[in-house]
Amino acid sequence: MAAKIGDPVMTDAFIIETTTVTAGIVAAHGRGFRFYASHPSMFVLEGQVFDSPKAAQNAAEKVARLPREKSARAEGLSRWGYPSEDFAEAGLRGGAPRPA
Repeated sequence: MAAKIGDPVMTDAFIIETTTVTAGIVAAHGRGFRFYASHPSMFVLEGQVFDSPKAAQNAAEKVARLPREKSARAEGLSRWGYPSEDFAEAGLRGGAPRPA
């Protein structure tokens, strides 16, 4: 039965935000909630299934507190998760080579 206008509606998806970014959404998946990242710094959580939206929120907050710059540079990514200048010049990790 479809909900009528004005009736409360239960949703199966929730927006997950941290103090610094909109991390992604979680959508009902079986008995849990699957995470879909909307910010590159949260790609590490992509596809993980959590027991509740609150559990996903806690995981996103932990990821947001990680020192991204040092670990990202080692992976050839900028602090925002995009290809760094050095890798973009080499045409690696999705970066387009710069014209000479």
